[in-house]
Amino acid sequence: MGVFLLSGCFLHHASAGEKLSKSVHELNKSTRWGQIGSVSGIVDPSYRQQFLKSHEHWGGPVQVADTEIVHMEVASGNETAISVIAYSWYATESMTLHTSLVRQRWTKEGSGFALISEAVIQGDPRLLNRNASATATPPPMTDPLSMSGGEGAMMAIPER
Repeated sequence: MGVFLLSGCFLHHASAGEKLSKSVHELNKSTRWGQIGSVSGIVDPSYRQQFLKSHEHWGGPVQVADTEIVHMEVASGNETAISVIAYSWYATESMTLHTSLVRQRWTKEGSGFALISEAVIQGDPRLLNRNASATATPPPMTDPLSMSGGEGAMMAIPER
């Protein structure tokens, strides 16, 4: 019980960057190992059904081999954030290795952050869209790290 109280106290006083980091790590570690349902609490209710649909083929036709958090930023005001994740994954029908770079958008919710969208910004789009063509390319982006809505300056969060 004392450990639980201490961790709750820590989260209450943690910076927005630390809270984002915790959410990003928890979501991506769990989804890598196929524990999609266990992270639904980190996904905003408005995005939850789409999230579950875009990950339903993970652990079947898609086997995630590795994930790497490439970048995390919290917008000024600490209300929104982005993370960029590099995925290495196998298409089990051919056992070929694919890579996809995914931008995740987050919003402040309660004492942490909740995922509000994901998009493949580079690489094979079938990671999040089972029916996409392997040769399809994501739409060009002028700035893959930009926040929608021109939310102002960003603060970089260094990886540890």
